[in-house]
Amino acid sequence: MMMISVWIFSKFMRILFGLIYSILLINTSFAFIYPDPDWPISRPEYKGLDPEKINKVLSIIRNGPYPIHSLLIVYKGFLVLEYYSQPYQVSSLHPIYSCTKSVLSALTGITLHEGLIKDIDQSIFEYFTDKKEYFEHPMKKIISIRNLLTMTSGLEWHRNLNSFNFSNYNRLNFVLSLLCAETPGTRFNYNNDSTHILSTIIHRVSINDNLDFAYQKLFYPIGVSNIIWIKDSQGITMGDSGIYMMSRDMAKFGYLYLRKGKWKNNQIIPEQWIKGSSARQVDGYPYGFLFWINSFGGYRAQGRSGQYIFILPQSDMVVVFTAGMKDRDLMVPVDLVSLYILPSIK
Repeated sequence: MMMISVWIFSKFMRILFGLIYSILLINTSFAFIYPDPDWPISRPEYKGLDPEKINKVLSIIRNGPYPIHSLLIVYKGFLVLEYYSQPYQVSSLHPIYSCTKSVLSALTGITLHEGLIKDIDQSIFEYFTDKKEYFEHPMKKIISIRNLLTMTSGLEWHRNLNSFNFSNYNRLNFVLSLLCAETPGTRFNYNNDSTHILSTIIHRVSINDNLDFAYQKLFYPIGVSNIIWIKDSQGITMGDSGIYMMSRDMAKFGYLYLRKGKWKNNQIIPEQWIKGSSARQVDGYPYGFLFWINSFGGYRAQGRSGQYIFILPQSDMVVVFTAGMKDRDLMVPVDLVSLYILPSIK
């Protein structure tokens, strides 16, 4: 009789623990680990990663010709690898270049959720009625916020425009004066200037400095408090580049996306916006809302000279690179992730 009672009690406890575990899985604040405020640290082998493949990555970085400044791997919420080359270290603020665009995408999602932007299919002209002289061509009036997010604005742009010193004149006026070379929404053309228009829109609707707005709505809630964001001569943060961050904070930004915009109990970025950002938005191009789509799964923020934040939901992983690479080597971090880091998962 006593054995039957013990068996019943044991079965009851297993069912109870199963129910508790299910509840914890539903409540992501318990199911996932978050930095508080720093990353919990482990080792690759302790979390089931193949140390030989991880060591191969480190060997390529240390012995190869590639100036990689930092590499961080966050796996299942733990910082399992953190590498810096001299003189870079944990506290170094590194330029993230075009990864800035992905931060701008996050702020766009937040402003949309808060009703500051009504719809991403709105014409940008609605935000620049004080600059009618730049919208005389009818095609310019149909450029939408969506077009800015997907590099399909139709504005004439070429890379040599990067050589201009935007600190000495009104960059917004310069951008708005560009010719509309084709119908907006018809062709992908990577365009740094279009994101400066987007930065200006956020500046106007938030009635705030974009960095202050980003701190309040995005960075402070995830424990990031040391950012530099360069501004143009009009006091507007650069939309295409200009942010300096610590590598650990880059990982926090990526981890927020990995967790579908949720940080502990707070939904910082709408989950639906995350889905749109990480899905192909342009036919024929692996591009979402200012994020690149990986061929091996997941997506990434990508900046000049080898700045990367890889978000890999299928592997519960975030990988960060900072570097000073030449253009010909820009895809090296992509190869390291696809050939070594992802295959290290046992």
